[in-house]
Amino acid sequence: MMRCRICHRNDTEVRFGPLVVTRCASCHAIDRAQRRERRKSRVVDTDLQRIRNRQRLARQHVGESTRHLAWVRTYPCCVRICGTTMMHVHHVRDDSGGGTGLRPHDRWAIPVCPAHHMAIHQTGARTFETRHGLNLRAIAVRFAETSPYLPSDEKTEPGD
Repeated sequence: MMRCRICHRNDTEVRFGPLVVTRCASCHAIDRAQRRERRKSRVVDTDLQRIRNRQRLARQHVGESTRHLAWVRTYPCCVRICGTTMMHVHHVRDDSGGGTGLRPHDRWAIPVCPAHHMAIHQTGARTFETRHGLNLRAIAVRFAETSPYLPSDEKTEPGD
């Protein structure tokens, strides 16, 4: 006679599955459902952890950097032939600690008009630099060095 190890009923009272000999079919189904729910909660916990990490990283750059970005926006577009007055801020990603899905620190910001900002993202930074004869990284370093709003430990060196 077989007994279920969970509900302790014997095989005359409940049906056992063909492969499950230690649990009755109803306990096996309940156990599967509980495992599925635990898996779902782990996924939700992982997503919440990712969101919290993103929020923590975003909070690290608030404060002085916000004023630095506003200061950078007061300058004209880094492409000399442009006459647009409204500026966007572009974060230079080459060798600046940024990556896919991770924005670089605000010290790597340069002023560009909306059209040139779109062009940088559509054609790529290297193609844009070649086309317009610019070095975006050097421009960002110059802005960071002259900014009155970045602390001295956040200034960049040309070899940084």
